This record gives sequence, structure tokens and C-alpha cells, in this order.
Amino acid sequence: VQRVDTTLSGGLPVAFTSNAGESEISGFEFDLLWAPLDRLNVRFAYAYLDTEYKEFIGPGGEDFSGNALPVSPENTLMGSLDYAVPLSGGWGLIAGTDWVWIDDFNFDVNDDPYTEGGDYTLGNMRLALTSPDDSWRVIAYADNVTDEEQYANMTRREQEVIAAALDGRRFG
Repeated sequence: VQRVDTTLSGGLPVAFTSNAGESEISGFEFDLLWAPLDRLNVRFAYAYLDTEYKEFIGPGGEDFSGNALPVSPENTLMGSLDYAVPLSGGWGLIAGTDWVWIDDFNFDVNDDPYTEGGDYTLGNMRLALTSPDDSWRVIAYADNVTDEEQYANMTRREQEVIAAALDGRRFG
């Protein structure tokens, strides 16, 4: 496992890489697909993740041993529903939604409170019209329907935090 840091040298940013001596990753996943009706599919998934640096001394002598690996949520839940409706002439309509909840995690190896990502929930919806021979589809969708504000990436360099946001609500 590596960590890439930057520092200033002569006013210019310089990147350097440090390697963890040892890390441990364990967990499990559970995935259930259930079709209670002919045209209805229900899916539920759960993932548990336990990560830890067993040995990681940073280039400045910082000891990151015992910290969780970055961007490693302990728990993740996902659920989805898809319902298909046959229309006349062999056409079809499929309505679906999926939701995911992601536990809090840190974006950096040092458990910095400034780079902590809180838990969040994302939901998506879609409606598809399928051709009689199922060779093409027209899909209308909405992603992040609740317009959840969350970070996709975050890093701290000395006194500044550099972050990129997840996409807001999108549709098409």
C-alpha cells in the first residue's frame, strides 16, 4: 500500500511516494437476488470491510500503524428494485431504482479529521422502453436523486484541504 505526498521545493510542488510495511484487509460480502413476482426483481447486498496498517512509518517519522486504510468504509448496504411491464406489440417498460449507503471513512492514512468523509446515501432511478426484439432501449434516468453532497476525493497538504465533490443530481 502506498501513499503519495507532495511538498514544496523552491516554490514548486514535488511528489514522493512512501510504502506501508504491512497491512491487513479482511471482510465479507452478501448478495441476495429475489424474484417474488414474475416481473419484479429485488436485490439486497451488504459488505463488511476491516482494514488496518500493521506497520507504516511515514517519511517524516509519523507512525500510521493501527490506522484504517484510506477510503475503506466498514459497512456498505445496497438495495434495488426492477419491475418489468409488457406492453402491446412486444414492447416493454422497465422501472427501477437502486440505493446505496456507505459508512464513514477517511480519505487519508493519518485519520485526519479534516479528510474524514461522513456516511452518505445515494439513490438512482431509471425508466426504460425496450424494443420488441430487445435489440435496443431508450432509458430515462436520474442519478443522485436526493442531490446528496459528498466528496469523491479529499487530501490535506499542510494547511489546505484539496477536495473533489461527487456528482450532484444528474438526469437524462
